[in-house]
Amino acid sequence: MPWCPKCQNEYKEGITECSECHVALVGAKPSVKSKAIAKCVDQQSADQFAAYLLEQGIESAESEENKTDGYFFVFVNKEDEKKALSFKQSYLSSDQNADEPGENQTEEQLEEEQDSEEKLEELKEENDAARLRSGGGRPYINKKDRYSDYASTAVLFLVFGVAGYVFVILNLIGKLNVINGTPIAVIYFVIFSACLAVGIGTGRRAIKMKAGISDEQEAIKKISTWLNTNITEEYISEHTNLKESDEINYLNISGLIFSRAKKAFPDYDRDLIEQLCEDHYNELLPEEEQE
Repeated sequence: MPWCPKCQNEYKEGITECSECHVALVGAKPSVKSKAIAKCVDQQSADQFAAYLLEQGIESAESEENKTDGYFFVFVNKEDEKKALSFKQSYLSSDQNADEPGENQTEEQLEEEQDSEEKLEELKEENDAARLRSGGGRPYINKKDRYSDYASTAVLFLVFGVAGYVFVILNLIGKLNVINGTPIAVIYFVIFSACLAVGIGTGRRAIKMKAGISDEQEAIKKISTWLNTNITEEYISEHTNLKESDEINYLNISGLIFSRAKKAFPDYDRDLIEQLCEDHYNELLPEEEQE
């Protein structure tokens, strides 16, 4: 059964977040394990420290990944905690391990760091919710549509510029008699040259945009798959506050979904993530609430 690494409460299968601490739950809770005595940013560091404790006779030591935030924790039995912490200081004081991720942290410092991270996440979620209440970011336009816009604009300006050049040349050679005088012809020439420049520049942007369409489609596929797996009707129900109005619940849950998705895909465009989260959430809502 999943459990909260902060308050140690156990939850039923399918629940992914602590209702009291609002932190991500981790895997099944060992029967007599205490809080984590070490937190590392990669599996190798956690495994090395756990192996070191095993060598020192701490047979209960083992590492475990929090799949939600990607950190790795080292746990020991409650009866081995003090002994393991003393070995931890020896382990971290050695020159060989001085630069390992998660180093030089006592249990108190680790708890303070976890609290700070949790407060920061709560602040981010509040900011995300406030951002959504204020109308969110700019409407997201996918790269395929932007490519079409750029391409059509480029063609329009290029055709207009080339046609303008032909128009000026025909007047200069006497085939047309619309432009009177060379100075006026020069002005027209500058105008049509500017059109060509805009067309060429926009065409280059269209080419760059087209190159990113496949990457965007892959990102949409990954985010959509994550949303279908993690944001279900059960998840919405768990985070719905019956004491609040539908509008407040919508805004709060939208902010929570966006915050989780943004954390899962930190390198993707936040406007793309927000749009996909909103579309997915709306699909899960009853029709009367969508209206």
